[in-house]
Amino acid sequence: MSSSFLAKTPNLARAKQLNLAAWLVTVVVLVLVALMREVSLTLPEGWDLSFLVPFHATVNALTALVLIVALVFIKQKNYTAHRAAMTTRSHFQPFSCYPM
Repeated sequence: MSSSFLAKTPNLARAKQLNLAAWLVTVVVLVLVALMREVSLTLPEGWDLSFLVPFHATVNALTALVLIVALVFIKQKNYTAHRAAMTTRSHFQPFSCYPM
């Protein structure tokens, strides 16, 4: 990443739009989580989803490890390696319990 990217002025109008969108998504997710606590679905006989717990734990641990590596890179001002680490983290996201 070049220093010219860091010198660009931020687009405040776009940032305001994205901030509003982030808040809307947050509210929708919180409402859906609250509804999930009220609605109970029974699984068909023979379905066992217990494998999801260790799977998600592994994905979350790998994500945490990559985030720590990305933090080290950004503190060293190694923007290219930081970007690569963050891109790697995004590959884990579809499987993670927690959104980006």
